[in-house]
Amino acid sequence: MLAAENLGGALINAQHNFSWLTASYTNGIDNSREQGAGALLVRRDGKRFVLASRIEMARLQTEELAGEDFEPVEFGWEEEKANSTFLAERAGTLLQSGNASLGSDISIAPNVRGIEGAIARCRYELTPPEIERFRQLGSDAGIAIGSLMRSLNPGETEKEIARRASDALA
Repeated sequence: MLAAENLGGALINAQHNFSWLTASYTNGIDNSREQGAGALLVRRDGKRFVLASRIEMARLQTEELAGEDFEPVEFGWEEEKANSTFLAERAGTLLQSGNASLGSDISIAPNVRGIEGAIARCRYELTPPEIERFRQLGSDAGIAIGSLMRSLNPGETEKEIARRASDALA
């Protein structure tokens, strides 16, 4: 996508895109806002960064991105609050070339191209690992539901069945 869009990197900050790119993790604290507490930068050469304030970086790395290969880029929360284009500027310094274009899924600066549509197109097509995960999930769900159905007895209440189903999933 970066080559097709002629970008040096993409800054991902919307909560839904962060979750998509990390296969379900979240950068959200306030779910009423589209923007999350940290952003991911994917450079054209494949190098990946997580940009977040010192307050949020440790949480993001341990709770959300543990085992993921994102290089941390920390900054003071006051730096971001003092300058509305700070995140775009910081991301721009991480691009391979000083004149490379930056795209973002959220409008963050006048010189950063909006690419939500291009990212959305990427989400529409499942990758082979995603297809395999969905197949495994479907198989696991089928086995669990089949097992539950075979264990039902006439006269059981909905509450008893729900308890057993919950126990089976634990």
